[in-house]
Amino acid sequence: VWKKIIQCFKYLKGDMIWKVYSVDNEDQAGASLEFAVPRDIINGFVDNRREYYKFRFQNVFDQWVKQEDIFEKTAKPVIDSVLAGYNGTIFAYGQTGTGKTFTMTGGAEHYSDRGIIPRTLSYLYECTEDRNVHFTTHISYLEIYNEMGFDLLESRNEAYRLDDLQKVTIMEDLDHNIHLKNLSLQLSINEEEALNLLFLGDINRVIAKTPMNQASTRSHCIFTIHIRKREPGCATMRHSKLHLVDLAGSERVSKSGLSGQLLTEAKYINRSLHYLEQVIIALSETDRPHIPYRNSLLTSVLRDSLGGNCMTTMIATIAVDNGNLEESISTCRFSQRVAVINNNPILNEILDPDLLITHLKMEVQCLKEELSLVKEGQRNDRLTVEEIERYLVIFWLHSRPFWHFSHTYIHTYIHTYRHTDIHTYIHTYIHTYIHTMDFLGLCTFIGQGLRSHVQSGIVSLFHFVSHIYIMLMWGQHSS
Repeated sequence: VWKKIIQCFKYLKGDMIWKVYSVDNEDQAGASLEFAVPRDIINGFVDNRREYYKFRFQNVFDQWVKQEDIFEKTAKPVIDSVLAGYNGTIFAYGQTGTGKTFTMTGGAEHYSDRGIIPRTLSYLYECTEDRNVHFTTHISYLEIYNEMGFDLLESRNEAYRLDDLQKVTIMEDLDHNIHLKNLSLQLSINEEEALNLLFLGDINRVIAKTPMNQASTRSHCIFTIHIRKREPGCATMRHSKLHLVDLAGSERVSKSGLSGQLLTEAKYINRSLHYLEQVIIALSETDRPHIPYRNSLLTSVLRDSLGGNCMTTMIATIAVDNGNLEESISTCRFSQRVAVINNNPILNEILDPDLLITHLKMEVQCLKEELSLVKEGQRNDRLTVEEIERYLVIFWLHSRPFWHFSHTYIHTYIHTYRHTDIHTYIHTYIHTYIHTMDFLGLCTFIGQGLRSHVQSGIVSLFHFVSHIYIMLMWGQHSS
């Protein structure tokens, strides 16, 4: 196999060199990351009598990769599926200081340094500009700090410290669905409003300086975009959510030399990441009857993302210096376990209550009109324009196609409503609705997906109206 060798880092001792290699990303088998570690290298390196490690990934990026490339290859496919009605999750995992927050949020110095979250918002609102489809987006921002949840978008009170933010608690219903109490959903109608919410949440995040990272995030943060999508007139509505997760970095206390509050935070971070790893291990072992989601708030919130109804992408970040080889290999091992998990994403589609009620009311009205043909007998008063229009629309919306109406039903209709105004308005509808494309506006009652059927059905409607006209003339002639 031809390899494009990328020497990410190396350690020299005499004539020995250890490197990290990457297989060409265009290889059909996928990219891989290889670690070659001579056994006699000491000073803190892995010494388990193994010299060679190889991990396979969909893509491998070096430290000079552009943020745009990462977004295009990792995030964009997930966003497209979310817009189609599926749940999605993108999360970054790795050692502290390896660039997780930079990957997810980005840097502030250059516009090109924007991370996955701001690029997602830009791409999302660009895709929702289609006026034929109605989109509604809400945003939530959850921080998990020391195993406690906080709403980063709390706007009722001015927050000067973390305790001023609204605390979020987790609840589970009888169907084992997770609900987050006190987590606000903020309506966002454009990219600017969404970015303002992102910046507000980032300001409230807990960040501290540690020996291994000048700006270490001391909490897990989950930026969630809730999307509702409805086509005009369609009785169903699709709802989906996208979790964008920035996990706190794991760190070895013996190496970082933390103490006091930072040490307490590190313990909570490592514990929650340990529980996350336990869930991943349990999911990768298909014979495990129990998955320990409830061990931590993080795994409870991400239950759907891990082995559930979701399309999940994980970005593993590693350090490229020789002192963190063991942590880098550990991160790669974790990512390999994630790769074997089988999620079952399904289309999230529900009936729109308001539109369903409207359709049911029209169906009831249709049934009432049919019943009146049997009970009331012949009418003597003239039909109004609104009544004639309603009858044609009811015929159009009726569950039975027009060509399935029996001759007896049509004859009964004509016999009951034997009026000259029907004769007049039939010609009006033939010219204004059937012979013009404006009549396609009625298909909004049915849904965009049936537009092609509506077009072909116009011909059938023409024959149906013509049939009524012929029977009307026959009825007038026979009388």
